[in-house]
Amino acid sequence: ASLQWGQAKDLQGGEVRVLTADMSTLEGFSMLADWGVRTCPVIERPSGGGAEAARVIGTLDLRDACKFFVEMQEQHKSSSQEVRASLKDRFNISAEVEISHVLDSISSHPSCGQGKNISYLARMHPLRVVEPSASLEDVARHLSHGSHIVGVSGGGGELAGLSKIITQRMLFEHIASQLLHVPLRVEEVMNSHVLSVSCSSCAYDAFKLIASKNVSGVPVVGEEGDIQYNTSSSDVRELINWGKKTGMAGDLSEKLSDNLEDFLVAIRARSSDFKTRATVSTCHPEDGLSHVIQRFLKTGYHRIWVIANSEDKKPIGVVSLTDIFKKLVNA
Repeated sequence: ASLQWGQAKDLQGGEVRVLTADMSTLEGFSMLADWGVRTCPVIERPSGGGAEAARVIGTLDLRDACKFFVEMQEQHKSSSQEVRASLKDRFNISAEVEISHVLDSISSHPSCGQGKNISYLARMHPLRVVEPSASLEDVARHLSHGSHIVGVSGGGGELAGLSKIITQRMLFEHIASQLLHVPLRVEEVMNSHVLSVSCSSCAYDAFKLIASKNVSGVPVVGEEGDIQYNTSSSDVRELINWGKKTGMAGDLSEKLSDNLEDFLVAIRARSSDFKTRATVSTCHPEDGLSHVIQRFLKTGYHRIWVIANSEDKKPIGVVSLTDIFKKLVNA
């Protein structure tokens, strides 16, 4: 209750980047990968170039890209390897074209409606927009329901009236110094519902779990159930970047069929961002929230897994930025 929230206009930064509803799925996810963001507003401009302002129709989220990879693997399962190889040889289908074809398949799949653009996906994830004078407590309340971004009004018509985009990370860093003094323990904040995937599973299994449960990330565990890695929609972003920059030597389906541990090592070895990071970050139930706050600030992660103790490393919970906001606004 003593937390001094401030107002939305107080936050520095928050550059407005938008996608347009007529973009293909390939363009949309590629832009998210290029910008290094998880979520972005999607706007619809008036037809015929009229004077009316553009309007926000929703957001595109990297979690949707996980659905694309799942769909891609299902497509590859339905056709034999010999047929795929023959078609690629006959028509000289490059890896880039294959990536484009499967990315676009997400919006033509029955579960995603008709059409080849991102508008349907965007409408599945509405964007919350607040006034510049809105309290940051209200912003935190929106961010505590699973949304990664909140829009701030007061901008020009070409950006659908958006003047700023507040991310979970922005708000967290703004109030982190105060959070260090909040007398809470990890067990009071953590979410005890943990889904995990085995190191020996294939990458496809991890993406399928993320897509089907609509979560951002899951822990990767060893044979004894001890946590080894974290995998999330950020790995989808790295895979898209890898495919764009290198042409993806070999079929994407082969990469998705790789042992998950090998897949993660290969993907992250190509990312300068991941090279300087630990493979996973953990804490204990009795740790103070201040310990977790410092870990978030140091690593840049969005979630830290909870283990019972240093000997028993099975994940028993998770603390995410969403969990922290949820606890604060409901206190």
